[in-house]
Amino acid sequence: MASSPRSMASEMSPARLSSAIATRLSHSSTSKVRPNASTSVSPHAWSQIASMSWRSEGTAGRISKATSSPAARCVAQVTDMCASPSGRSSPHIAQRYCGYGSSKRLASSAGAMGPPSRSPTVLPHYRHRYHTAPRSGSVSADASRRDPRMTLPTLGDKHAQTLAKARILFTDVDGTLVAPGGTLLADAAGRPCVRTAAAVVEVNRVGLPVVITTGRNRMQCTEISRLLGWHAFIAELGCVVQFGRYEEPLYLTGDWPADALADEETPWEAIVRVGALDALAEAFPGRIENHDPWHVDRIATHVLRGNVDIAAAQAVLDELPLPIDIIDNGIVRPPRHTLVGVDEVHAYHLVPRGTSKTRAIALVLERFELSAQEALSIGDSATDVEMADATALLVLVANALDDAGAVAAARSRPNVAVTTRPRGEGWAELAETWLAARQSLGA
Repeated sequence: MASSPRSMASEMSPARLSSAIATRLSHSSTSKVRPNASTSVSPHAWSQIASMSWRSEGTAGRISKATSSPAARCVAQVTDMCASPSGRSSPHIAQRYCGYGSSKRLASSAGAMGPPSRSPTVLPHYRHRYHTAPRSGSVSADASRRDPRMTLPTLGDKHAQTLAKARILFTDVDGTLVAPGGTLLADAAGRPCVRTAAAVVEVNRVGLPVVITTGRNRMQCTEISRLLGWHAFIAELGCVVQFGRYEEPLYLTGDWPADALADEETPWEAIVRVGALDALAEAFPGRIENHDPWHVDRIATHVLRGNVDIAAAQAVLDELPLPIDIIDNGIVRPPRHTLVGVDEVHAYHLVPRGTSKTRAIALVLERFELSAQEALSIGDSATDVEMADATALLVLVANALDDAGAVAAARSRPNVAVTTRPRGEGWAELAETWLAARQSLGA
């Protein structure tokens, strides 16, 4: 296969980067290490580190809609185990293993990614001011509450030709593949459901590659890909690209100059060094904070949450010595936050200017010797919509219609369709339609 083009985005120095990563990951070794009072690693970081030691074998059976195969019965049993006696998902399980209870400051909860001696003052969390976000069922199942002008073409027969030619899928994770709480085994309302898991098995069974394309960090993408039987992924909103499970990742820094990073410094640390987080906290007091606990263990980007004027925030960042962009990654519903006077919470990413999911997708397609016309993508936010520029068809899951920014971006692109179902069920809808199109046209 062709090697990755170096001209599309600048890279970090391999020697300097490998040394930096080795230093940071050395703090998170799983060799007979357990968290204790003396460690500075957050509970969420420990849960991620522990998960890295798991090894499992995928089930190669076909899952039918009647759940008659061994694989389907296995998934159904796992679903039952994750349900409470009342039949609803047990939130305490997610709180225990996903780190929802963590509210550490960035300096102490960064875990393996930050030098132990460095304690930057950035975007604090105040325990006494926690607000619990309202929880709802299916975010977008009630279409009657939507503005009728926010409709898009529905995925269907008119897309059959495009679907039949597609040989790869780039997928977002949160809000797209998984249900609230990050589970694959539930629908948008949190009820146990195996439809998405069954669709993953069917796509894998016919050998179609799926590439996670997300804002999540490398550790998370590694584990999700392994558990779902996938290999390549794009992490941190296009700044980290892994072409295969056992290959070294490629780190992209976009338009940053070659000397932007100090010795053994990561882009994550450079963003802290130039004062980006402090500047935003000062400009928007009480309206932006770390997206705890998902802001830890990152190499190239920061993930925040809040509600700010994106143009004003970008103007603040433009005053800094490094070119940094703030990206609105859509509406999120964290279980709790410390924001003041914020009803609609958005996720924001601070990224090196010039990086994007689109550029990363182009790198993957070139490496796999595929064209954009052979690629599909699926997501739920405005940053996902840009994947339409690098693939033949972008599919938005139905809950994306609740995001005015995503709809506005999608309406300017002709190769965008929307599913009838939200989140994972929408993902399954695309997978089922894709497989049916390929079968009907003999692909």
